Amino acid sequence: LSIRCVMDYDTIQGSSWDVPKEDRFNPNIVYDSIIDERDNKVYKTVKIGDQTWMAENLNYADSIRTPSLIGHSACYDNDSAKCNKTGRLYLWEAAIDSVALATDETNPQECGFQRDCILPTRVQGICPKGWHLPDSTEWSTLIAYAGERSQGGKKLKSISGWNAEGPPYDHKDQNGVDAYGFSALPAGYFRDSSGGYSWDISGKYSEYAGIIAHFWGVVAGGCCDVTMCLSGDDVVSLEAIHEHEAFSIRCIKD
Repeated sequence: LSIRCVMDYDTIQGSSWDVPKEDRFNPNIVYDSIIDERDNKVYKTVKIGDQTWMAENLNYADSIRTPSLIGHSACYDNDSAKCNKTGRLYLWEAAIDSVALATDETNPQECGFQRDCILPTRVQGICPKGWHLPDSTEWSTLIAYAGERSQGGKKLKSISGWNAEGPPYDHKDQNGVDAYGFSALPAGYFRDSSGGYSWDISGKYSEYAGIIAHFWGVVAGGCCDVTMCLSGDDVVSLEAIHEHEAFSIRCIKD
């Protein structure tokens, strides 16, 4: 019989890793910056309404100083050059700095993978000093400022990089207008490839760069995990998510 071949769909190609990080920012926004004193990395910051956010994904990786990171964070495709553009991807126990919570002198808590606990009202996690993981109320405030669920995604996404190929994304402009300088990048995430709930990030594979962005947060009141999610359309949402997946982190100023 005859054979007809079909072209592969390459969702990673759409993320355009060769584009310099600086080209992803809105040139019409005036950014500030901070230096993370732990590793001297510089991050752009931006004020949106009454909140001050990092305008870049966190890329902190010192597992000696912060042992919660051991086996719990990675770069997309395990390629360090990609971390420099879209930040690291972190498992939940790394995001909340579970070791620091467990060794807290005043209120030690066994938190992390499959371990429910009462988190502090404000969770610094692995954010720099003076910054913390956003809680669900803070995410909701940002989403409301950007025009609520149906329109907020377009205003929060970066002006380029959202270019995945394959259905349902063909011939669709997925890029945002980055109206406030949040510059959300479609960094993708790590997913468990074993079918189980692995504690370590080994055995996971990265996917959906160019298609999706998930950012860790905590439920207001000190409960549990939540993520702010952006995808190929204009919708932005808060979602409960499995702790065995690794996502991006955006820190908010205290």
